[in-house]
Formats: sequence, structure tokens, C-alpha cells
Amino acid sequence: MPTRSGHPKGLPSLDERVRHARDKCSAQGLKLTAQRERVYRALIAAARPVKAYDLLSELQGEMPGLVPMTVYRALEFLIAAGLVHKLAATSSYLACTADGSHPHPEVAFLICQRCGHVDEVDGHALSARLLEARAAGQHFVAQSIEINGVCGSCSKEGAAALGPVEAVPETGVEPVRPFARGGGF
Repeated sequence: MPTRSGHPKGLPSLDERVRHARDKCSAQGLKLTAQRERVYRALIAAARPVKAYDLLSELQGEMPGLVPMTVYRALEFLIAAGLVHKLAATSSYLACTADGSHPHPEVAFLICQRCGHVDEVDGHALSARLLEARAAGQHFVAQSIEINGVCGSCSKEGAAALGPVEAVPETGVEPVRPFARGGGF
């Protein structure tokens, strides 16, 4: 699995993120074992969604005898600890980019269909609306939204190529434009 050097702009270093993960797990009474930490480090270093078997292939070189179930269990733990997200559409995993200063059970992902770049969008407004819906008796199975499109970096002409924006008459909502990489819509 290829990795990018460095880390996404504006995020703490890999070591700082791992230190934060240890603290977060400890505060929840959970243990970030060496195997779980190694899986987490690999996801952070990838800086993109990664499939479990790609993680397995990368980690087997340094962890001989590693089996798929161990990777899947580590991923399940990391998800439960709030450190990793699973993208349902691609069955891939992504290290959470939130700074950990607040819980964010509802999240949206802006996924570029060309390069695979993913922006994580904290869903404060979404969270508030879902709380209202729950109070009204609604129940939900999943709490993430995946929005597929083309990021600004991949869009040759960017938003200008789409022409003028016209609101959808029934709702007044503007159509979705390509999103700017690292900056959301």
C-alpha cells in the first residue's frame, strides 16, 4: 500500500495522533495494544481510505504471522474507540481527522471518485437534526454520509466548467459542485 510522506495539512504529526489515541483509549478504559497501534499508524500514514487486506499485506512484512482476523479486530476496536471510520461504499478504512476535542458520531465524507481523496466533515448540524429525529422516535442504522464527486484538484476546469449555478426550483438548493481538496465544498 503506497503511503504519502508527511501528513494532511493542519493535522498533528503521526506521533502526536498516536499519543492522542493512547490518551483517548485510556480515558475510555480501553487498551491500544501494539498491534492495534500499528494498524492505526498504517492508516494515518496512508492518508487515504485503505482496504483491510491492503493493510494486511503492508503489515505482514513487519508482523509475520499476521492474519486477516487480527486486522479486522483491530479495525473494529479502532472504530469503536472513535479513531477510525469505515467507508461503507468501498469497504475501506480511514483514520479520523478530527482533533478529538469533541465527539462527532455523525460525520460526512466528501470522496473524490478520481483520486480517492477523502475530506471528513464534522456533522454538527447533522447531529442536531438527528437528535431531534431520535427524540421523535426515529431509529437509525448508520450515522455517516458519503458524498461522491470530483475534488477541485481533479476537476480540470474546476467549478467554472459547470456553468452558472441554478437553484433546484422545488427546494432552492444549489446543485453540488466539485469540492476543493482539503477544504470541503
